[in-house]
Amino acid sequence: MKLLFEASRELPLVQLVATFRVGGVHDPVGLEGLSRVTARMLRRGSRSMTGEQLEARIEAVGAELAAHVGLGATTVGIETLSRSLDKALPIAAELIAEPRFDEAELDKLKRQIEAEIVTSRDEDDGLASRALRRKLFAGHPHGRRVQGTVASIRAITREDVIAHHRRAFSRENAIVAVGGDVNEDQAATLAAQLLERLPSGEALAYSVPQPTPPKGRRLVMVDKPDRSQCQLGIGTLGADLADEDYVPLLLANAVFGGMFTSRLNQEVRVKRGWSYGASSGLATGPVREAFTIWAAPSVEDAIACLELEVGLLEAFCDAGIDEAEVRFAGEYMRRSYAFEIDTGKKRLQQKLDCALLNLSEDFHAKTIERISSVTAEEASRAVARRLDSKALWVTAVVDAEDIGKELAAALPWDEVVVEPIDLD
Repeated sequence: MKLLFEASRELPLVQLVATFRVGGVHDPVGLEGLSRVTARMLRRGSRSMTGEQLEARIEAVGAELAAHVGLGATTVGIETLSRSLDKALPIAAELIAEPRFDEAELDKLKRQIEAEIVTSRDEDDGLASRALRRKLFAGHPHGRRVQGTVASIRAITREDVIAHHRRAFSRENAIVAVGGDVNEDQAATLAAQLLERLPSGEALAYSVPQPTPPKGRRLVMVDKPDRSQCQLGIGTLGADLADEDYVPLLLANAVFGGMFTSRLNQEVRVKRGWSYGASSGLATGPVREAFTIWAAPSVEDAIACLELEVGLLEAFCDAGIDEAEVRFAGEYMRRSYAFEIDTGKKRLQQKLDCALLNLSEDFHAKTIERISSVTAEEASRAVARRLDSKALWVTAVVDAEDIGKELAAALPWDEVVVEPIDLD
């Protein structure tokens, strides 16, 4: 077990977080969503409590319980008042180590998740994001859906859940983060008590290959009739956290689409009013993740918006950024960093992120320090090396028989794909 600690005496609250090195990338093919189903089942009953009794006890002690599953981690956390810690801790320890995994409750949860997946098809931004990741990370674990698909959720059995829990929920596979109104000695005791019922095991590796960069410009349209607005995304690969270009690229992204005063937002929203917002983002991880551009223009403005954004990206990749932009973005990032560490809970989360990715505990602080020394030349070189405006996947949620035809003719595409909205 690895222990992380961050004291905060501002409020009489304690956070206990158990994070296990298992997530969507560890789900077997055909059983996507297994990690998430397992985590959600923890709250539906344990050895001595039914789901209803568990909820009642959590409410009685005034605690908050949450579980989250990502690509490489499952986190179960409880927050409680200091005076209720002795009552809240045994609840958390039991549900983590001794879940009931009742067959009837599993069936209910599977039906609920299936309904959530179907309902999510009404959310155009989610449809666009999933379509983009399916194509950008085709054949790669990062392209699989952590939530799972209708087919994969239906395929999960109680035996699958039990086996997954047995493999993933061990002391050696855990990182415990303790924060709030406690001291370091108390934190060590709490962490040991939280995991004392778990068996021994092994730490699971987050071992995935580098994704293959896209080739050419390709368009995927999610066919959804009667749209007045077009969710429009553009994606290519960025940099991983160990890349020497990561920090310069992070700064360059702020210039391009990471601030309200960014090039994208100024050109798309401020000058033309085509979208309420236009932004770019640089996702990060142990391998190269997505660099994406997002906007939501009206159907009437979608073609022009796409052409403008691709043109801005080309100029960004070809010419880079200037010193004035670097100074402004650097100052913005340094000042805004204060809001990322202004609470003990946020500082504890940073430590947890670093532990999961095998980064030094001061990685984020050093990143901000490094930003201060990045030059326009370095940032521009990082953009040229890591981003390719000629190798893109563009995604749009549109009526394929209407505006879709115009999109298909807007740029010279190497491939045009139309997908149904029920493709999970």
